[in-house]
Amino acid sequence: MTRSSRLAVAASIAAFALLALLLAWQIPSRHVKGDPGPHALPLAVAALVLVGAVAALIGEMRPRPSGEEPWQQALVVGAGTVAFLLLLPVVGFVTSSALFLVATSLYLDSRRSITPVTRLVTGVGFPLVLWWIFSRLLDVSLPRGLMGF
Repeated sequence: MTRSSRLAVAASIAAFALLALLLAWQIPSRHVKGDPGPHALPLAVAALVLVGAVAALIGEMRPRPSGEEPWQQALVVGAGTVAFLLLLPVVGFVTSSALFLVATSLYLDSRRSITPVTRLVTGVGFPLVLWWIFSRLLDVSLPRGLMGF
């Protein structure tokens, strides 16, 4: 896949996510007090997809260092995803997600442009925020693993 086609795909996904965000916002909110309502999850998903697509656009515009091909990176990240899924019931959502995010970030950032503190705060903070949203706000039970968290 050429760079221009990857840019086109990322732009198309961003446009789709923006449309989904606008449509989800129009879902009537008939819910009980304290319940986020039927439009909360579609709004959150559309927003996350939009953020991811914009990040992909920005990342694709950066100069790519020579070395690994994108298919090799996809293979390694795919293997990391399988490891994440296997670790999920053993160590829990927060721990396996943090390990996956930090390891993937280290692997994909070959130039080490992200500081270790930023990498750690993002890698641990994002799973904690997701855990809080799903377990506390949406009352969804996430795998706790052997460590109980």
